[in-house]
Amino acid sequence: MKLDLNCFSGNWPFYKVRYNTVKKLTQLHSRCGIEGGLVSSLEALFYQDPYEAEAELAKELFGTNYAQAAVVNPTLPGWQENLKRCVEILGIKAVRLIPSYHGYTLADPVMEQVAAMLRQYQLPLVLTVRIEDERTTWMVKPRPIAIDEVKVFLQSFADIRTLITNIQIDELAELADLFEVRANLFADTSGLVRGLFPVDMAYPLTNGQLVFGSSAPKNELGAIVNTVDTSLLTEEQKIAVYSCEAFLRWNDEHCVV
Repeated sequence: MKLDLNCFSGNWPFYKVRYNTVKKLTQLHSRCGIEGGLVSSLEALFYQDPYEAEAELAKELFGTNYAQAAVVNPTLPGWQENLKRCVEILGIKAVRLIPSYHGYTLADPVMEQVAAMLRQYQLPLVLTVRIEDERTTWMVKPRPIAIDEVKVFLQSFADIRTLITNIQIDELAELADLFEVRANLFADTSGLVRGLFPVDMAYPLTNGQLVFGSSAPKNELGAIVNTVDTSLLTEEQKIAVYSCEAFLRWNDEHCVV
């Protein structure tokens, strides 16, 4: 079973997203043989009350092969209560942080509170280092996240199962030592679009803990699929990337999907 652990539903405020519903995302995925995944709401990134967007997404996901990763903004008042409702009412399976858009750093003391709630609810973290190339943004200027900031965060919260998304190959190389010592650290393929054979380079850097993520429909799904399919990985390794089994089964009792 092929999965996409980094995909979205909803609208982007600055240009049209054509596959902006779960139904349309499913149709897009089916063209590439992808049967499910982990979905976040693009609108939750911008809403003053993200729960409204999360509740809408939960309705769309009901009865599908997709699970929900709630976007949490810990700078908003009441974010803890919102997260609690997302867990207890919506049944989310992961939490997504996007600090570049929400105005905090990974060194902020609030990260201790986020980690405490992840432990309480036994949820994995999806850490999104960027949504799009910072050089292409003009109306909103997200803060680029230094890879050293990511490294310190990962060292400080080593017990939290973490999937890093939208990370580029040069950034991934700087985290290679952490992948060697952390079986619960993973990276996705969505940022591996630069240079020659980025997936071939990324697989050993992640100690084999590379899973498929596309950032679709915001990013071009076919380009990420093609990058994996044309890589020199063995068929067994490609199956492992697409099935995301290493991430999903890291703790059998609390599978994401």
